Amino acid sequence: MESVGSNNIEVSKEGKKCERNRRCWSAMEEGVLIQVLKELVTKGWKYGNGFRPGYLMKLEAELIQKLPATDLRSTPHINSKITMWKKQHRSLVKILLEIGVGFNHTTKLIDCNNDAWAKVVKKYPNAVNLRHKAWSYLDDWNEIFGKDCVTGGEKKANSSGKKRAAAVDGSENDELCELLRQMTRSSEIIVGAIGYTTDLGKTRKEVISMLGEMPDISMDEKLDAYHMLAKNTGRLDMFLGFPEHVRARYVRRLLAGDFEKLG
Repeated sequence: MESVGSNNIEVSKEGKKCERNRRCWSAMEEGVLIQVLKELVTKGWKYGNGFRPGYLMKLEAELIQKLPATDLRSTPHINSKITMWKKQHRSLVKILLEIGVGFNHTTKLIDCNNDAWAKVVKKYPNAVNLRHKAWSYLDDWNEIFGKDCVTGGEKKANSSGKKRAAAVDGSENDELCELLRQMTRSSEIIVGAIGYTTDLGKTRKEVISMLGEMPDISMDEKLDAYHMLAKNTGRLDMFLGFPEHVRARYVRRLLAGDFEKLG
């Protein structure tokens, strides 16, 4: 590892900058930690807004098993890495809740135009360098941390005193409606699911409206959720029957595949 710039900064063989007094993780080590964290989630180690007591020691043991030569330990290495990841995840989720801001799951980059990003930076000055950084683990962080670190589902009142949905304004909602209207295959599936055609338009509008009111779900996720609901009569009925505060959680679990695991 060679020093670059400040005497307190070093660069690893992979080009990652680290403070000299901090452990610089390799891409392999980070990937294994992500894998083990996801395994803990699957095994029920999630508790409240974090994990059950003892999870750090469990992670250390799993890392040693998968990487026998590692010197990574629960404290300070693993705890510090998870704390940093949660902080980054919290920041990204808040940014992605802003109007006109999305995430490109192929490039792993924040996706927005210059005007939208200018508003983000005005609101979150520390985010100025985040737009062109690849966030390779965001999908994994969503699975591991969920929305635990983000409080509130709706943006606060704006300067005019009117509340608006966090992820969708009027124009985006119109776009969602138009996209869903073009999903003729899904519409035909809904006809088969509900058994009649006379209320298809009403049902479609209800689903579009309900999805459009979910502030922390992206446009692509809304489209996926619409298609998944349309393909399954039982899930469509449950979604329509759930109270408002339950629907977003149901959709998030549906998108995560939780119900496929239940059979």
